Amino acid sequence: MSDQRMSQKDARGDAARLLHAAARERLKVVMTDLFLPAHLRLSEWQRTAMSALLERLVQSVEEELRAGLDRHFPPQTHAEVHQALAGDPGPVAQSILEDTAALRDPVLVALLLRRVEEHRLRRNNGHSTPAAPEGLFGELVHDADEATGEAAMAVLIAQSRRLDRFHEPLLPSHELPAEVQFRLVWSIAAALRTYLVERHAVVPDVADDALAAAANQCLSVHDEGESLEARCLRLVSVLDERGRLDGPFLVRALPEGGLTLLLAALSLRCALLPDAVWELAFEPLGRGLPLLLRVAGLQRAEVGEILVAIHGNAGADDDAQLVRQLDLFDSTSLEEARRTLRFWRTDPLYRTAAEAPVP
Repeated sequence: MSDQRMSQKDARGDAARLLHAAARERLKVVMTDLFLPAHLRLSEWQRTAMSALLERLVQSVEEELRAGLDRHFPPQTHAEVHQALAGDPGPVAQSILEDTAALRDPVLVALLLRRVEEHRLRRNNGHSTPAAPEGLFGELVHDADEATGEAAMAVLIAQSRRLDRFHEPLLPSHELPAEVQFRLVWSIAAALRTYLVERHAVVPDVADDALAAAANQCLSVHDEGESLEARCLRLVSVLDERGRLDGPFLVRALPEGGLTLLLAALSLRCALLPDAVWELAFEPLGRGLPLLLRVAGLQRAEVGEILVAIHGNAGADDDAQLVRQLDLFDSTSLEEARRTLRFWRTDPLYRTAAEAPVP
């Protein structure tokens, strides 16, 4: 058999194996989705909203990197590349990265889910637009205490950056933890390298130097201290120092200030990191939130109001969940709740490792 016929046979065999692998992969995904317990399954709205958030996040980072590449590919010497980067050929990185592990970052996915849940709760509580300086924030922004007013205004500004002009949710890249931001920026830079080298024949070394400079410029301005979470933590700290982080404030925090404000308040009251509070408050069994509210020292009536705000516009299933959570709050002592939450004060990496089976 000639080398050419052997090559054709190998190519057909590779194609067959590729098709078989694709079919098996699809079946595996379908089976996973089919047998996923209902309480763990995303709603269609959650899935769509998270996908849209991720797509816009990737696109915003890509646009920032493209802008940083301008000086490396001026029109005088790199007309085609400059035109491609400055023009609008459509998103590049998303299509290159979608079949890789780069966007399957567990921390990033958790942030997407949290942002979607925050938006859902605001909408359910009658706030489809950014928080305005009225109600709770009207009182705080115009507070006689200057530090309180400044901290509240900083939260309002940060909240306004998390909605687009159609009041749809955004997850700005500056809201990401530094390690997630670094991984995302470098992954998108690598995708742009593929685009530049394979589509526009840019010399790999030239592409590497230009993208490294653009990525470092992008990362140099990242400041976690300016995120909404950080600003909410500063606000609740100011209020706590003045003895004002009480039950009535926590009751108003979610419907009038948003999920991030409530998580920050519970974080301080329970001596937990906000990420741990989020995981506990929205774990699928519904047992974490009553324990948090018990440790936070809230009264039963206050707990009921917070649960109603979280389960807003509830159906029968959510009504039953609310009743179960209130019963758990009633039947759990403060000491028992504190013992349960103690594990959540350990490092997140330790908690994850402790869940893994010992070989």
